[in-house]
Amino acid sequence: MHWSEELALKVIERNPNKEEYVCAAGISPSGSIHIGNFRDIATSYFVVKALRKMGKKARLLFSWDEFDRMRKVPANVAAVRDDFEQHIGKPYTDVPNPFVEDTVNATYAEHFEAEFCESIKRFGIEMDYRHQTEMYRSGKYAEHVIHALRERGRIFDILDRHRTQE
Repeated sequence: MHWSEELALKVIERNPNKEEYVCAAGISPSGSIHIGNFRDIATSYFVVKALRKMGKKARLLFSWDEFDRMRKVPANVAAVRDDFEQHIGKPYTDVPNPFVEDTVNATYAEHFEAEFCESIKRFGIEMDYRHQTEMYRSGKYAEHVIHALRERGRIFDILDRHRTQE
């Protein structure tokens, strides 16, 4: 049995009467697509396929973490723009598109999201996309963020218990 089928069986076992199973993946549109991005999708995608093979309704939810902050300027951006270090620390959705030939996508996030989606289309993978900037700026996460901040000590302790390195 394939590992994805084993996982699908465990998911069904835990929630046998779900109308629809949702598997999730997501990345920050921090630059051009690479194999690590695909690995994140592939894991969830194969479980979705296994669930469908077992007769279950399933979909793949993909979260764009484009509200993440730009940490560095990728080499392909630095090759065309020498002024992009000024955007380090800004959310990807607030950074302008560095490629002037791309007149469709206004922001850095939009450019790399479009590049990613075009690549994924070639594999025939369909995903239900969510944009985290919309969620954060709408206030949908405010209550949860406040809760996490209040519980930061407990969260630290839980994470620390699972740490394998000093």
